[in-house]
Amino acid sequence: TAQIQEFVGIMEGESFRPGQVALATMDFEQGSQGDGNTSDRLQACNRHFMPKKAFNACCGRQVILGSCFVLMTFSMGASYLSYWRAYNELSRREASRTRILQDSPCAAFPFIRLEKILHSNLGGRGPDQGDEGIVYRVSMSNVGVPVSRAELRLHAYTPYVPSAGRGNSLNGEWASIVVEPGTWVGLVANFWDPHTKQNLTLPRGYLSFCDIDAGIDGEKEFVTVSNFFENYYVGNTATAQVEEHKLTTTFWGNEPGFSGDSPKQGMSFTPAQKRKTVTFQVGAGGLQAAVFKFGALPGSHPRSIQFAFQPTLLCTRTQMPDGKLLTATELSPGNIFPLANGKETVKE
Repeated sequence: TAQIQEFVGIMEGESFRPGQVALATMDFEQGSQGDGNTSDRLQACNRHFMPKKAFNACCGRQVILGSCFVLMTFSMGASYLSYWRAYNELSRREASRTRILQDSPCAAFPFIRLEKILHSNLGGRGPDQGDEGIVYRVSMSNVGVPVSRAELRLHAYTPYVPSAGRGNSLNGEWASIVVEPGTWVGLVANFWDPHTKQNLTLPRGYLSFCDIDAGIDGEKEFVTVSNFFENYYVGNTATAQVEEHKLTTTFWGNEPGFSGDSPKQGMSFTPAQKRKTVTFQVGAGGLQAAVFKFGALPGSHPRSIQFAFQPTLLCTRTQMPDGKLLTATELSPGNIFPLANGKETVKE
C-alpha cells in the first residue's frame, strides 16, 4: 500500500488536460537540485516496480509520460497479481487441509498428517544427496504443542538395504518404506520445529503401522517397536502374530499381501486392511522419539511397510464389501473393531 501511494504521489505531481499527450523531460540532476524529491521517488519506483533496463528505457530523457505510466502500472500489476495468486493458493491448500481434517472420523483425536517429502536419503542410499534420513513436512492437531506445522525426521541407526526397483515414498497419507527380503532396518523418528530449530516432545499422540503381511514366497514382514507406548490396538480378527517382550513388542505378518492393496488415506479401511494394522498410543511421558525396526524374511520380492502418526484402529471407518461404512468401534458382524493390547474391546 505504501508503494502504491508513493507511485500515485509521483503521478499527481504533474497535471494534464484530457486528451493531451505530454512530453516530459526528466533530468535527474535538475531534479536533485530542485526539491530533491522527484529523482528519489522515481528511483524508488525503479527499485520496487520495474527492472532497471525497463526503467531507463521508459523514464530517461524526453519520453512520453503516458507510456511510462502504462508500463509502470503493468509491471506493478503483474507483480501484485503474482503475490495474490501465491496467497490464494496457500489459502486454498489450508482450507482443503482443514476441511479434510474436519470431515475425518479421527478429527477429535491427536492427529498428524504427512504432507510432503522434503528430503530422502535413508541410510545414505539416496536418491537425494546430503544428510542421512528422510524429512517429511507434517501438519498436527490435538497433540499438545503450540505449533500446527513441523517436520518428521526419520533416520536409520542400522545399515539399510533399499530395493533396486522401488523407492521410499508417500502413499497418500502414509510413509512407505521398502526393504529387500531377508533384511531389516532400525529407525528413529522424531518431530522437529524448523523455526525454533528444536526437537518437539508430543504430550499425546498415536503411531500406526499398516500393510503388515507376507509375500507369496514366504517373505513374512515384521515390525518391532520399543515399548514407548501405553497401549497397542489390533483388530478383533487380526492376522498378525504378536510377540511381547520386556523392552519391545514384535508383530509378524501372516496374511498374503498383493501390490495395490495398501491404504492411501485414513478415513476408511477395508476389513483386510484393518486386519494387517496395529496402532500404538503414546504413554504418559509423551513422545520424544519413536524407535522401531522392520524387515522381512528371505524371499524373491521386495517388501514395504507403511506407517503414520494417526489413531487408525480407534477411529477409521470400516468399508464393508457392500459399500456400507461402519464406525471403528461398532460391534456389528463383519466389522473389525479394536482390542486394547489384543484383549479388551475398546468402547467409544
